[in-house]
Amino acid sequence: MSVFGGMNKGERNRVKIGARTAMSSQAQLQCRYLGGRPPYGYRIADAGPHPHPAKAAIGQRIHKLEPDPAAAPVVQRSSPCTSRA
Repeated sequence: MSVFGGMNKGERNRVKIGARTAMSSQAQLQCRYLGGRPPYGYRIADAGPHPHPAKAAIGQRIHKLEPDPAAAPVVQRSSPCTSRA
């Protein structure tokens, strides 16, 4: 049983690393917002239909971050996602 437990733990860690890497890649390359509270100076904006056809069919949308006009003067942060449209 301990051998199977060790193998299971290794598999969980491998899956965890893969999922986090994929989420980080989506956030950086596609400028997608993956959830949670937006950082100060930004707000959540609609970025179109979900790329997965089944999720798009039920109306799910993806989101991106955009500068908040009220807090943007206070926060002067350059982000590669804010310069893309």
